[in-house]
Amino acid sequence: MKVFHIRAATGQDEPFLREVLSESLIEHAEPLIDTTEREKMVIKYVADWGKQGDIGFVAENQAGEPIGAVIVRYFEQQDQSYGYVSDRIPELTMAIQTVYRGHGIGTALLTTLFDELKRLAIDQISLNVNMLNEAAMKLYYRFGFVETKVTETTVTMVANIF
Repeated sequence: MKVFHIRAATGQDEPFLREVLSESLIEHAEPLIDTTEREKMVIKYVADWGKQGDIGFVAENQAGEPIGAVIVRYFEQQDQSYGYVSDRIPELTMAIQTVYRGHGIGTALLTTLFDELKRLAIDQISLNVNMLNEAAMKLYYRFGFVETKVTETTVTMVANIF
């Protein structure tokens, strides 16, 4: 029995997106990243959420409370993000509240996102993930992501949508 449903993200989801992405960064980012730097990272992905080109989905529990999200945003080379590959490839960011992980929510969010990207004829997507986040890495590999750049702690990956 599925204990969640998925809906499109809206501008009103920005506070939740900030919260869940910050929680994920605390858990999976470099331990030395301070609060100010972490907030800058989160703001880059969610500030003014819902602007032209933003795509996203939110998973909600049975009570209608948001529990996870996957979002996509385009970045430009002069303002590139952590998983930036090119101006024409949007970057994915995903986070699920800790207590809801392992219940298929990440798979459902990515499936919904990939269906939307196909509908919009967006053929590639990138992301950046901490290589110690084994569950996320396994999920991304299942969806066809391949490594394009590896640093000491993170991996930039790209997937073909079609």
